[in-house]
Amino acid sequence: KQLDVSDKEATPTAVKFDNTGYKMYITGTTSDNVHEYILSDKNEISTAVFSQTLVTSGTLSNPQSLEISADGSKLYIGSAGSIYQFSINSTFSTSTFDNVIFNLTGKCTNITGMRWNNNGIQWTISGSSVTDIETFETENPYSINPI
Repeated sequence: KQLDVSDKEATPTAVKFDNTGYKMYITGTTSDNVHEYILSDKNEISTAVFSQTLVTSGTLSNPQSLEISADGSKLYIGSAGSIYQFSINSTFSTSTFDNVIFNLTGKCTNITGMRWNNNGIQWTISGSSVTDIETFETENPYSINPI
């Protein structure tokens, strides 16, 4: 099964489902935005209908990865060598950039993957310019500011 998203993003680089499986987020390097889709069947992309766009193109360049906090209140976007944190709400298009950036430019030029552990105090990243997988710890769950 497939979903054509080319009307919103011609070069998709990341897809992420929320914890319910009824929302899907896509980003890519053509629009530099994040697009939300609503699914009528859990995790079934063939039932996806475009919902709204979080405009991040003024903040991000070349987004490569997405992650969502366990409670669904934070969206993390790997763009170039940094991770950007956004607060998201039910009106996704009016979500706000938290002005929280974790810069990894000296270690990684493109963050291609990231994942929180189950309790949100460790996050692991991978990148296209490094051979390592790196894990960072934080005191505050789902905060990208490491210890």
